[in-house]
Amino acid sequence: EIAWNERLSDRDAVPRPLERMASNNAIRYTLRDGRQTFLSFNPQLMRYVRVALRGEGDAALHRLTLTEYRFIAPTKGDFTCSDEGLNLVFKAARRTAMLNTVDTFMDCPSRERGAWLHDSYYTAHAVYAMFGDLSVNRRMVRQVAESRTD
Repeated sequence: EIAWNERLSDRDAVPRPLERMASNNAIRYTLRDGRQTFLSFNPQLMRYVRVALRGEGDAALHRLTLTEYRFIAPTKGDFTCSDEGLNLVFKAARRTAMLNTVDTFMDCPSRERGAWLHDSYYTAHAVYAMFGDLSVNRRMVRQVAESRTD
């Protein structure tokens, strides 16, 4: 089993599915003989990962890699002030905007992985201020217009 979460459990400091989040952040993978690889179909949001062997015998984990999907654009806007806490908030906001912007503006890449028109209004302003880029905003407006039904 592979389990992940954004925070560790209060009980034993390991990532636990359904703890602190409404979604079940775990998958079960059945091993075959020999070395194998696995790539999850859906991107997930994680900070901590736990791999647990639930069957008989032994298994060796040779490599565990994570791919970060994010908005790739050079930063244009910046913010600094004398309050280091506020500077850290800005850095966290910029990283959040990068992770929630891939092909569209998402509320949360792990739970919803879809475009939300109302959220996009605010995210588009933030992404433009931080990165000077309108490409995702244009794509999202086109997608919404094309999804209209009569």
